[in-house]
Amino acid sequence: MGDVSIPRGTTERLGRVEGRLDVANGATIRAADGNLVVVTGEARFGGNAKVDCDLECERLTVERSGKLVVSGDLTVHTELDVSNAIEVGGTMKAEDVDVGGRVNARSVSCKRMRVGGIARISESLRAELVEVGGKIEAPGSLEVKELRVGGKAEIGGGAITGTINVGGKFESSSRLDFGELQVYGVGSLAGGSRGRKITASGKLEANGDLECDQIEIAGVATVSGSCRAVRVEVKGKLDVAGSFSTSERLDVYGATEVGGEFAGESLRVSGKFSAEKAILTKDAEIYGSVDTRKGLKAKSVLVRSGTRCTGPIVGESVEVGESGPGVSAFLLGQRLRIQAGTSRVEDVYASTVIIGAGSRAGRIFADTVDLRSGCDVDEVTYLGEIKVADHVKLAHPVRKVDKLQEPPL
Repeated sequence: MGDVSIPRGTTERLGRVEGRLDVANGATIRAADGNLVVVTGEARFGGNAKVDCDLECERLTVERSGKLVVSGDLTVHTELDVSNAIEVGGTMKAEDVDVGGRVNARSVSCKRMRVGGIARISESLRAELVEVGGKIEAPGSLEVKELRVGGKAEIGGGAITGTINVGGKFESSSRLDFGELQVYGVGSLAGGSRGRKITASGKLEANGDLECDQIEIAGVATVSGSCRAVRVEVKGKLDVAGSFSTSERLDVYGATEVGGEFAGESLRVSGKFSAEKAILTKDAEIYGSVDTRKGLKAKSVLVRSGTRCTGPIVGESVEVGESGPGVSAFLLGQRLRIQAGTSRVEDVYASTVIIGAGSRAGRIFADTVDLRSGCDVDEVTYLGEIKVADHVKLAHPVRKVDKLQEPPL
């Protein structure tokens, strides 16, 4: 059978069309034998149309803002172009999908899909690039390289190996492996999700454990489980209910609260940080406020002027009250100024301890101690040497011992 034309409003049974198929508005196509119609050329629909079987063609076009309904599977070897809407009861396959308004399918497999309005895919989505101008609902499994959503995305789980760019709202209901997640509005990840990078300037929630190499939070982020990362930067607010670990640095310019233990290589705080305890393999540099209920441990700890530390500090070297340039912090996008002033720490365990001018400390257990002018210390127990400047306040006389008390960490 060569080129075929189906008149307006009629129903035709077809088998294999060797050439082009033209279908007028309101027509219906059914299979003459079995459940498949094959068109070796282009299938062109002049408006609304129904295909009550599987359809395979080289290229498919729906004109005049029409809606095409395919009850079975749809296979398009090259380009699928629908000016308004398409509904596929089975699997939709194509190289290139361009839908002006809506697409509704059980499964979609393509290289590129562009949807001007709403896409609903109930079971699986396989694509290199998906662009949705309004909303996508894909609660099943995904294998996508790149997803761009102008408004809202509600997806299941699987893998999006490249970038997820969401201008409005994003939600995954199952574990998702992703490359980079960019959230400029509201984002939600299912527990167990893992990615290479997260940047969030709005609000992000992880409903369970989260693992991501690099995290940058400029808005508000909450993790209801534990969080593992390589490097994290917080310019807004980050709350982790469980434990939190970074193999490299954590930089806090706003506020970070950890319900359990924080473990990492380095910690920089220019705002507020709290955890049950913090264990660092290298250094900690603190401006602002740090609350570690069971203590903070690092090789070197630098507590800047105007800082408040709650919980014991353990390190090889600890310096408290070093003055420096004014420190700026960020919280929810607002720049905060941390005023220099008295630094306050509790118990300190270290090889070398320096308590700067005007600073206050609890008990000190160290080999070498340097107390500078105007500092206020409850008690000093030392092993090697001590320097005490003028105007130092000591609640108890200093004690030299042969063995220091073991640190709590």
